[in-house]
Amino acid sequence: MEDVVVMLVCAVLGSTGLSTIVTAVLNRHWHKKDNEDKKLDAIVTGLKVLMTYRVRRNVERCVDRGNVSLDEKEDVKEMFQAYKALGGNG
Repeated sequence: MEDVVVMLVCAVLGSTGLSTIVTAVLNRHWHKKDNEDKKLDAIVTGLKVLMTYRVRRNVERCVDRGNVSLDEKEDVKEMFQAYKALGGNG
């Protein structure tokens, strides 16, 4: 009878310890993933800001000059498509 009680106590304590370890590992993994997601969000936001700035500068330069070359038009079009793909609002 004592052996059964000892086995039950060991099983409960062992599974509790194991579940605590598993929970800690999962929490650490999720926390790291959240931090990585935040970094990626910051990178995407930065890229959108840079593309917006670049498009505005190119457009202002073209307006001042009074014409647009085909290369400049294609560059702006490609940047806009990339901006939209990153979730930019246009």
